[in-house]
Amino acid sequence: MLKTIFLNLKNFELCQQLIQKNISDFSYFLNIGWTFDEISNQIKKDTNKSIGLLKFDRMIGFIIGNFLYIEKKSEYEILILYIDNDYRKLGYASYLINVISKSSFLYPLKTITLEVSESNIPAINLYKKNKFNQIGKRKNYYTISKNFKETAIIFEKKINEKRS
Repeated sequence: MLKTIFLNLKNFELCQQLIQKNISDFSYFLNIGWTFDEISNQIKKDTNKSIGLLKFDRMIGFIIGNFLYIEKKSEYEILILYIDNDYRKLGYASYLINVISKSSFLYPLKTITLEVSESNIPAINLYKKNKFNQIGKRKNYYTISKNFKETAIIFEKKINEKRS
């Protein structure tokens, strides 16, 4: 049985344990600047609207992001979308995206945005499958190692768009 929970400092440890299960994923997060302190700081923010996905009360994934309301426009920015290796390619990432798309925030959601490393082909395919459109790039955005930087691709998905 699937269940979603809002992430806070009390249940954040479940996210840490999930990431630490896979040493290469853990190293990747560290390389792109997402230490546990950074994630914890994100969860403390007033704009934080992060969700954990539980299956039979076991954390299998999460989405960390911000809900922003600027000039009568509401946006959700995905910072991290993570699914346990044992549960990938089973639709759980799409499930979390749909939870965000249908969530009732203070104001109706208009867009979801994110950036992803250009080499993360599985993630790019996931976002395209979920009707995200590429709207830009940030050259040399991610520092992967001392001598290697990688471009970020910026995606956006329109939500609750009125049709004329």
